[in-house]
Amino acid sequence: MSAGIAAKAPYIDLGAFAVAAGSSFGEDWRAGRVSVPVPQDGMRIDALLLAESHGIATSDLSEIVLVREGTLSLTADGVTLRLDAGEAALVPAGTTFHWRATSAVRAIVVGAAKPGADGARLTRIDFGAPHAPSARPNPDLLVGDKEPACAQHVDFRSADTLFYAGTWSSTPYHRLPMTYAHWEVMLLLEGEVAFGDAEGNETMARPGDLVVIPAGSACSWRGIGPTRKLFVILRF
Repeated sequence: MSAGIAAKAPYIDLGAFAVAAGSSFGEDWRAGRVSVPVPQDGMRIDALLLAESHGIATSDLSEIVLVREGTLSLTADGVTLRLDAGEAALVPAGTTFHWRATSAVRAIVVGAAKPGADGARLTRIDFGAPHAPSARPNPDLLVGDKEPACAQHVDFRSADTLFYAGTWSSTPYHRLPMTYAHWEVMLLLEGEVAFGDAEGNETMARPGDLVVIPAGSACSWRGIGPTRKLFVILRF
């Protein structure tokens, strides 16, 4: 299935896409999906619509499941995760798991044909995990004389390190447009961010907004206050 993309240059509004996917809730982990057209091999983004039901599935991709509405439980290898609206988890490729929707579930699933490292298992994305310092933006693109303090925690990294997910935080900064060499899905957890395109048109994202910036897009960043986000990145 497919649906129109809710595009707000320079990003795609996945939260709006999940709502636009309709109300045809299914009882199958694979069939109950509406795909976002993604012009890159190995990358897939779906809206997942599940009626109150349960079943068993095996993941062919490593997938990050971000619940937007309802409650979803996932069980594999003795681990059970309950995901309420606004929560997320990682299902590594090749995992056989039991799922249960205790109410109608609307979610976004971000997947890549990237197996996890040895020992990868069903994992909750921990929004409250402590962060360690991480790389800062290119100083040549920063507006003003202050470099931000950036930090992150990675909950999952594929065996080839090209597909990974976790949380990231930063003090406010303004960065001029750069061309993204990767796909990045972001769920804003704290703060407000104005994303701008190459022409200077800005769109504001606020806590709870879920967006994807496609590879090849030119995008600026203007953080208003301290920022924290969930990220899912696929590099090529």
